[in-house]
Amino acid sequence: DLAFFRKLEAQLKTKCADCRYVKQLQDYIHDAYALKPGTPAPGFHKDAYNLIDTNGVEQNLAAWKGKVVLLDFWASWCSPCRKAIREKLPSMYDKYGAANFEIIGISREKDINAWKKALKQDQVPWTSLYQTPKSEPSITDDYSVRSLPHYALIDKKGQIVSAGDLLINIENQLERMLVVENNTDTIRLRFSTETSNHVFKSKLD
Repeated sequence: DLAFFRKLEAQLKTKCADCRYVKQLQDYIHDAYALKPGTPAPGFHKDAYNLIDTNGVEQNLAAWKGKVVLLDFWASWCSPCRKAIREKLPSMYDKYGAANFEIIGISREKDINAWKKALKQDQVPWTSLYQTPKSEPSITDDYSVRSLPHYALIDKKGQIVSAGDLLINIENQLERMLVVENNTDTIRLRFSTETSNHVFKSKLD
């Protein structure tokens, strides 16, 4: 459990605070507990990051609370990122966009002009945000982004569904989430309609 790993971390730090094994253990603890499903997603409950859109306007991730959100961490120089943006993400965006689903691309690269140029080249239709590399706190650190592309799926309550998973697995999760939600809404609508009809009929009787 968490207490065990914290104790192990403290023991290792007394012997070798700068060892890479300590850093790896700290990363594991953060990934396993801070980003586990059901925990509050960083940035969705308070204004934690200095993020700007393509117009230079500051944005707060909490503004998207109430939607299912896919965070796409990428960079203009990352070929797999660009390929996913052109070939995979648009179909997800088109398929689920009407069901309160949003993609938010996040870049923390050095050259903001390269970021803007890539967005224009790839004709990205969803929200794209930028954080300068020197900004603190770092959103990429809080989401344990160690390679690109990196994805995090957030539910409507602003809670982690998955972080660091493959895109194909995320799409399967997304499909299940929205199907269950749609089915629930249908049942509620049917129940509401049947109740209204029953009340109306009782009044007539």
